[in-house]
Amino acid sequence: MRNLLVLLSSAGLCEEPTFHWEPSVDVPITLAAGTTFALLYLGVEDDRQPGGQVSQPTGIDAWVRPGLNSTWKTTSDGLMYGSIGAGLGLVALDGALDGEGAHTRVWIATEAFMVNQVATSTLKMAVGRPRPYTQLSPDDPEVAALIAEADSEMSFPSGHTSTVAVMAFDVARTWQLSGATRGQSVLAYGLAGAATGLTGASRVLAGKHHPTDVIAGAVLGGSIGFLVPTLHVSERPLSLAAGPRSLVVSTRF
Repeated sequence: MRNLLVLLSSAGLCEEPTFHWEPSVDVPITLAAGTTFALLYLGVEDDRQPGGQVSQPTGIDAWVRPGLNSTWKTTSDGLMYGSIGAGLGLVALDGALDGEGAHTRVWIATEAFMVNQVATSTLKMAVGRPRPYTQLSPDDPEVAALIAEADSEMSFPSGHTSTVAVMAFDVARTWQLSGATRGQSVLAYGLAGAATGLTGASRVLAGKHHPTDVIAGAVLGGSIGFLVPTLHVSERPLSLAAGPRSLVVSTRF
């Protein structure tokens, strides 16, 4: 059947799907990443005890004065949860408009999301960086309650920023690979970068992260969001063109 599709596509009689999703490979990857993330987040993290570390920022991190801001925290929460719903909705719409169906692209986006979550959580626990608010006086009840949580030493990288980045850049890359024009692709990547940047800035202003935390989160999430759809591009069949004195073999990437 696969050979028949290749022959038909080479002859211009049918179109090769833009993306290929293999259940026997991608489902285990997605489930393994999701399960590992759940175990890290619900198991290991809950059992961790803060070590009483205090943030000692240097370089650009020292430019930001520590503090807590609930408005910016709410903003960053909204951006993160909104990006998940909007990202899945947009890739589903893209698949429907292309006539290939929504399920393949939704599964690819879900896989990228899960891989990013486990990568971010693993780095948080491995690095164990204290958050900026650990510099504040523990005499403040709100600060004292936050410092007592294991999450107070899981600042690097920013999970909110990496989540927005992975979803935003997955959408942009999916759209680009689906045949978007150069201008449309530039717009998509511009919006992805803006959403990621706004989320990172809001996390810093909320007092939850250092600037380098959000930069790392943006790079991590953006890279995964770009790479996962790229790895799922369907095989491009060979095209043959024969002439009286020549034989041309070509393919598309």
